Amino acid sequence: MADLTPQEAAERIITTAKTLLGDVGTEKDAIYQIYADKLVLDVLDYCNREDFPPALVYTCADLLFKREQDSTSDTQGLKKVKMDDTEFEFATATASPGTAADADFATIRNKLNLYRKLRWN
Repeated sequence: MADLTPQEAAERIITTAKTLLGDVGTEKDAIYQIYADKLVLDVLDYCNREDFPPALVYTCADLLFKREQDSTSDTQGLKKVKMDDTEFEFATATASPGTAADADFATIRNKLNLYRKLRWN
Protein backbone atom coordinates (compact mmCIF):
# COMPACT_ATOMS: atom_id res chain seq x y z
CA MET A 1 0.00 0.00 0.00
CA ALA A 2 1.44 3.34 -1.06
CA ASP A 3 1.96 6.18 1.37
CA LEU A 4 -0.77 8.80 1.54
CA THR A 5 -0.82 12.53 1.02
CA PRO A 6 -1.76 14.53 4.13
CA GLN A 7 -5.24 15.23 2.68
CA GLU A 8 -5.86 11.54 1.88
CA ALA A 9 -4.70 10.55 5.37
CA ALA A 10 -7.04 13.03 7.07
CA GLU A 11 -9.99 11.83 4.98
CA ARG A 12 -9.29 8.18 5.83
CA ILE A 13 -8.85 8.98 9.52
CA ILE A 14 -12.20 10.77 9.61
CA THR A 15 -13.99 7.99 7.72
CA THR A 16 -12.56 5.31 10.00
CA ALA A 17 -13.28 7.26 13.21
CA LYS A 18 -16.86 7.99 12.12
CA THR A 19 -17.36 4.27 11.48
CA LEU A 20 -16.06 3.48 14.97
CA LEU A 21 -18.32 6.14 16.47
CA GLY A 22 -21.35 5.02 14.48
CA ASP A 23 -21.65 8.63 13.30
CA VAL A 24 -23.51 8.85 9.98
CA GLY A 25 -24.30 12.56 10.20
CA THR A 26 -22.29 15.52 8.98
CA GLU A 27 -22.82 18.01 11.81
CA LYS A 28 -19.41 17.29 13.39
CA ASP A 29 -17.43 16.90 10.16
CA ALA A 30 -15.77 20.32 10.50
CA ILE A 31 -14.55 19.48 14.01
CA TYR A 32 -13.31 16.06 12.87
CA GLN A 33 -11.53 17.70 9.93
CA ILE A 34 -9.67 20.17 12.14
CA TYR A 35 -8.59 17.46 14.57
CA ALA A 36 -7.56 15.06 11.80
CA ASP A 37 -5.60 17.77 9.94
CA LYS A 38 -3.74 18.72 13.12
CA LEU A 39 -3.04 15.10 13.94
CA VAL A 40 -1.70 14.37 10.44
CA LEU A 41 0.56 17.43 10.52
CA ASP A 42 1.82 16.54 14.01
CA VAL A 43 2.64 12.99 12.83
CA LEU A 44 4.42 14.24 9.70
CA ASP A 45 6.38 16.77 11.74
CA TYR A 46 7.36 14.25 14.42
CA CYS A 47 8.33 11.60 11.85
CA ASN A 48 10.17 14.06 9.55
CA ARG A 49 8.05 12.92 6.60
CA GLU A 50 6.04 14.44 3.77
CA ASP A 51 3.97 11.30 3.16
CA PHE A 52 1.73 9.51 5.65
CA PRO A 53 2.16 5.77 6.36
CA PRO A 54 -1.22 4.00 5.83
CA ALA A 55 -0.80 1.87 8.97
CA LEU A 56 -1.03 5.03 11.07
CA VAL A 57 -4.55 5.78 9.80
CA TYR A 58 -6.01 3.33 12.31
CA THR A 59 -3.83 4.60 15.13
CA CYS A 60 -4.94 8.17 14.47
CA ALA A 61 -8.59 7.16 14.01
CA ASP A 62 -8.42 5.54 17.45
CA LEU A 63 -7.21 8.86 18.89
CA LEU A 64 -10.02 10.78 17.20
CA PHE A 65 -12.51 8.17 18.49
CA LYS A 66 -11.10 8.44 22.03
CA ARG A 67 -11.17 12.22 21.94
CA GLU A 68 -14.80 12.25 20.81
CA GLN A 69 -15.79 9.68 23.45
CA ASP A 70 -14.03 11.69 26.17
CA SER A 71 -15.73 14.91 25.09
CA THR A 72 -19.18 13.34 25.35
CA SER A 73 -18.60 11.87 28.81
CA ASP A 74 -21.25 13.11 31.24
CA THR A 75 -18.80 13.23 34.14
CA GLN A 76 -16.06 15.17 32.38
CA GLY A 77 -14.51 17.46 34.99
CA LEU A 78 -16.77 16.22 37.79
CA LYS A 79 -14.94 16.37 41.10
CA LYS A 80 -17.60 16.40 43.78
CA VAL A 81 -21.30 15.55 44.14
CA LYS A 82 -23.31 16.62 47.19
CA MET A 83 -26.94 16.01 48.02
CA ASP A 84 -28.36 16.77 51.45
CA ASP A 85 -25.92 15.33 53.99
CA THR A 86 -24.24 12.91 51.56
CA GLU A 87 -21.16 13.94 49.63
CA PHE A 88 -18.95 12.05 47.16
CA GLU A 89 -15.56 13.37 46.15
CA PHE A 90 -13.73 11.70 43.27
CA ALA A 91 -9.99 11.27 43.00
CA THR A 92 -8.75 13.67 40.36
CA ALA A 93 -5.28 14.12 38.97
CA THR A 94 -3.66 17.48 39.13
CA ALA A 95 -3.75 19.49 35.93
CA SER A 96 -0.78 18.97 33.64
CA PRO A 97 0.55 21.47 31.11
CA GLY A 98 -0.53 21.05 27.51
CA THR A 99 -3.78 19.97 25.97
CA ALA A 100 -5.66 16.68 25.82
CA ALA A 101 -4.50 16.36 22.21
CA ASP A 102 -0.86 16.62 23.33
CA ALA A 103 -1.40 13.91 25.94
CA ASP A 104 -3.12 11.68 23.37
CA PHE A 105 -0.29 12.20 20.89
CA ALA A 106 2.28 11.20 23.51
CA THR A 107 0.59 7.79 23.83
CA ILE A 108 1.42 6.89 20.21
CA ARG A 109 5.03 8.09 20.05
CA ASN A 110 6.44 4.55 20.35
CA LYS A 111 4.47 3.50 17.28
CA LEU A 112 5.44 6.68 15.41
CA ASN A 113 9.11 5.88 16.00
CA LEU A 114 8.70 2.92 13.63
CA TYR A 115 8.01 5.39 10.78
CA ARG A 116 10.37 8.17 11.81
CA LYS A 117 13.02 9.27 9.32
CA LEU A 118 16.31 10.80 10.35
CA ARG A 119 16.77 14.45 9.54
CA TRP A 120 20.12 15.56 8.19
CA ASN A 121 20.93 19.23 8.43
